[in-house]
Amino acid sequence: MISTGSISQVQELLASISAAVLRDGELSSTEMPYIAPEVLAGRTADARSDIFTIGALIYEMATGMPPFGGRALPELLGAMLGGTPRDPRELQAEVTASGAACILKCLDKDPAARFASSGELRAAWRIAACC
Repeated sequence: MISTGSISQVQELLASISAAVLRDGELSSTEMPYIAPEVLAGRTADARSDIFTIGALIYEMATGMPPFGGRALPELLGAMLGGTPRDPRELQAEVTASGAACILKCLDKDPAARFASSGELRAAWRIAACC
């Protein structure tokens, strides 16, 4: 389960990422793994872009690793735009099948395939946490 403190950290990260994008469009390599592919490709961001960021954070909290890796920025971008994250259960056996499905849905490359809102994600996460 994600604690209130973790939610606060997520909100702080989202605010810093938003500030960086609005400031100069420049992001550090530490922020990059949390940016939705459509934003990296220069397309319009919406709530589903934030869902991707939340999914990336949950993935990392659950597994101890970011969903996409790469030693250099081009490798990271290639993985984010063209790769698929490993099933979280491969990295952390305690992640349930329903929890992994929620996380991976957040990380789908196609925004239309993600949860449409944080409320929809929250509802699915509650169901996943119960099973």
